[in-house]
Amino acid sequence: MLVVGSRFPSWWPFLVASYERNAPTYTLIVVHTSALSAEDSGLPSKGRNVRYEYVPLSALQARFVQKLGATPARVEAKFASAKGLSDLKPFYGHVFEELLDERTYTHWGWADWDLLLGDLSAVVPERSLWEYDALTFPGATLGFAWAGQLSILRNDAPSRALYTVVPNHLELGFKTGAGEQRQSGWEERVLLRETLRHRPSYAILFHMAAQFDYKAQWLTWVPFDHYWHEGKVWRCAKQPLTRPGRPPLLVQNATRWLADVRQTVLAFAIILLEHETVIVIVIGTDLLLLELIVIGSVLSS
Repeated sequence: MLVVGSRFPSWWPFLVASYERNAPTYTLIVVHTSALSAEDSGLPSKGRNVRYEYVPLSALQARFVQKLGATPARVEAKFASAKGLSDLKPFYGHVFEELLDERTYTHWGWADWDLLLGDLSAVVPERSLWEYDALTFPGATLGFAWAGQLSILRNDAPSRALYTVVPNHLELGFKTGAGEQRQSGWEERVLLRETLRHRPSYAILFHMAAQFDYKAQWLTWVPFDHYWHEGKVWRCAKQPLTRPGRPPLLVQNATRWLADVRQTVLAFAIILLEHETVIVIVIGTDLLLLELIVIGSVLSS
């Protein structure tokens, strides 16, 4: 699900085409606040991959007021904050629940409007959708967090109301301010922390397919090239592979590195088990493949 406001970005046809590749398994529901104009005539009004829902801005704001109990002033201020709208993603399941008929959609979720999909079914086998309550694709800079770019949850009442595990969800979800203070980012780490605390049986798959996120440069400062090939995005590093004062991109001794990681993970798991927390971690043999499966609750931040 995606809320685009009054204007569609210039790359919209490419985004639509990427969802076409994933139809009919995945459908993008787009809530927009302006009726489609003549210049938007190239946008399909309906189809098997993208579903457009026109909701005037005043009606959209009223929906958040009625569904969540937020004050009109707080909602209006948040909608004026532009980038801060990403804080509202966890609310979509409840605010737009009439668009998410359980007889039609088995899952719901949120996505970014600058995310182009490859062959999602090749990355996420259908069995994974049923093995877990939720799947999320955190980028390289997020670590353990609900990913704003793409998260998929079961379409049931508990998942649509998952935001309620955060006691001050209205305060965080409708935070406003200047600059970076326009958003709280609560939908990432705070929501995950509280989910694990209050929903101990909620199973989440942290899928590392999003590690090609261009923001990964923030961690290594190694420039990357990205290539599209047969529905997949491949990341290849440019030379040099190291920078002064930064960790190397490539691990010199992979065997020793994996052993160190396993030892660290085991120690961490023992600590969690002492706090009656269950965590299962699967480490792939490929250094770029790391799947983390968390079942349980983290009792400390």
